[in-house]
Amino acid sequence: MVIKSDGLAAGKGVVIAKSQKEATTTIHKMLGEHQFDTKSIIIEEFLTGQEFSLMAFIQDEQIIPMPLSQDHKAAYDGDEGPNTGGMGAYSPLQHFPSDLVNEGVEKIIRPIIRTLKKKNITFCGILYAGLIMTDSGPKVIEFNVRLGDPETVVVLPQLQSDLYEMLQGLLHHQVPVVKWQKDQVYLGVVISSQTYPQASARGVELADFNYLPSNITVNYAGVSCNRDGQLISNGGRILCLTTGASNITKAQAILYGWLNQHPILGLRYRSDIGDKAK
Repeated sequence: MVIKSDGLAAGKGVVIAKSQKEATTTIHKMLGEHQFDTKSIIIEEFLTGQEFSLMAFIQDEQIIPMPLSQDHKAAYDGDEGPNTGGMGAYSPLQHFPSDLVNEGVEKIIRPIIRTLKKKNITFCGILYAGLIMTDSGPKVIEFNVRLGDPETVVVLPQLQSDLYEMLQGLLHHQVPVVKWQKDQVYLGVVISSQTYPQASARGVELADFNYLPSNITVNYAGVSCNRDGQLISNGGRILCLTTGASNITKAQAILYGWLNQHPILGLRYRSDIGDKAK
């Protein structure tokens, strides 16, 4: 079964209990010890399949879906270990059915928007559907009202039309022309502290990330500066490296090739982001 803290838990309040003992321990921590400041929990059916993210820009009933992406929540390779806020992502999902975006919009996103409208709620913003592809089709894991992290760093680079013009068009109830690239796969790998997600850490110098090759970009998250003005780690998830290539194997070679040549003590990353696309 899946046991969730009913509230905000920084992406860590979900446990997939594989035994009665693990379920009992999890419930005691959440309700007895109030882990994540939990007052109540949600128990759900465990669904089997590959998880993926479908995000969309929405204004009333106008829906502009983004390319599908796949986040990697587990802390360690092979989807082992506790849940995190996300250890990496890739997009688009070329190994998924080509009509899955339309299916997700019509069966999941649009019914939600219409139900909200019946309740006199006009939705304007970004809806993030965390889905799982089961044998009976896509099913909902969660919803967020925001862009996904780290999915955004592999999705938005695919937008070839102007983001500002699209948002302005939606706000003024126009039908903007939106164009997404289809020739490259984008891969993002999160670099975290060694102790994440159990604990955060600080003080690791990040000078090496100032000298990335031109085909790798960096988005910083848990960072600060030391007394000398040098960038240092300051949190759980420190940064995310992103690249694009013609296929996932080439994208992995670019990112992991650089990372393997620049080991940094005190930081770690998953070495299998994107493997499910092969």
